[in-house]
Amino acid sequence: MRIAVNGAELFFDVYGSSLAARGNELVDKPVMVALHGGPGIDHSQFVPWLTPIGDIAQLILVDHRGNGRSSRPPVETRTLATMADDLEAMRRALGLGRIVVFGMSFGGMLALTYAASYPDSVAALIPCATAASNEALERGLSRLHDIASPEQREALALLRNGTVGSSADLDRVFAALAPFYEHDPGRTPPGGFKPIPDIDMLNFFFAHDRKSYDVRPKLPGIAAPTLVLTGRHDRICPPDASDEIVTGIPGARQVIFEQSGHRLMREENARFLQTVRDFIGRL
Repeated sequence: MRIAVNGAELFFDVYGSSLAARGNELVDKPVMVALHGGPGIDHSQFVPWLTPIGDIAQLILVDHRGNGRSSRPPVETRTLATMADDLEAMRRALGLGRIVVFGMSFGGMLALTYAASYPDSVAALIPCATAASNEALERGLSRLHDIASPEQREALALLRNGTVGSSADLDRVFAALAPFYEHDPGRTPPGGFKPIPDIDMLNFFFAHDRKSYDVRPKLPGIAAPTLVLTGRHDRICPPDASDEIVTGIPGARQVIFEQSGHRLMREENARFLQTVRDFIGRL
């Protein structure tokens, strides 16, 4: 489905009904909006790893502006702040009340930006494998550089500087950096869809938007119940990045996945789904 908001057209998909039977009544299920990582990919990273949640919540998977199947407005408008405004405009246009916001990696940064900008619209917040500041991102990237091979350092530089020049470059970058995303790639089950890449979006974030990213001063204003999900061996957004989120948001709780890296949603999928189910069930 597509919706026009805030000067952009967003593509989104829905898993699960909005109502559930409880005895002889139909009751509203929570609405959970999932924000994908990247940037420059799409919501396919959640299929099939997150979609089972559709039985207890109505799950909305959205491609951010300039990503996936959504429109391509001017790249300078594809900021976290504007994407947060898009999400709020979408929530209102769909007639939704307060929403559960799940964000993975880059999507977690957007989730934190949205919750800090529109705290009254958030019923609950689930930042996953993410960070609250560029300072934390830089720590992770610097540690990667220190342990990387020459080929990986070259790939990391293209990504970090926002200078990926072509689809072939992009393939080489992620092939070289793939070992850093999972704790034990041999344990991770195959599956999932191939995302639609957008190099302009990727380059713009790393070269420009991320440099001013820092929601830490606004975290104390987030009052929604917050569950922070972290891979113990995450080298992209290490546990110390999650610690800043937990410290900043009053009452935030953290769950650490001991056998996971950055892709904890895939690496420990059964535990991930149960953890999210338990959290939503307590709302």
